[in-house]
Amino acid sequence: MYRDKNATALLEAILKRFVDEARRRGHQPLIVVMPQLLDLVLGGRKPAYYPILDEFACTLPIFDMTPELFATNFEACYVNDQYGGHFSAYGNHLVADVLSRRLAVDLDKVNI
Repeated sequence: MYRDKNATALLEAILKRFVDEARRRGHQPLIVVMPQLLDLVLGGRKPAYYPILDEFACTLPIFDMTPELFATNFEACYVNDQYGGHFSAYGNHLVADVLSRRLAVDLDKVNI
C-alpha cells in the first residue's frame, strides 16, 4: 500500500480532511500511529510506512508510537494472535502513559 501512489494520496487526503475538520471545530488534532506487531518485527525501527509517514509529518500533526514501542519488550505489548494488531493490557497501559505525557506537553504549549 505504501508504495502505491494512489493509495497514499487517498490516505493523505483522508488525514488532511480529518485535520481540517477538527481545526474547523476548534479542536487540536493529533494523528497517532500505532504499528502492528508485524510492522515492528519485519520493519524494525523503520517499518515500511516510514517514508510516507515522514512525508505526511511535514504537513500533518503526527505522533508515532513506533520508537516508544520499540524501546520496550514490544512483543509483550500485543495480544497473541497472528498479526499482533491489538494491544495487550500492558500495551494499552504503555500507550496511555506515553500519550498522556505527550498531550500534557502539548497542553503546556497551548496554555503559555
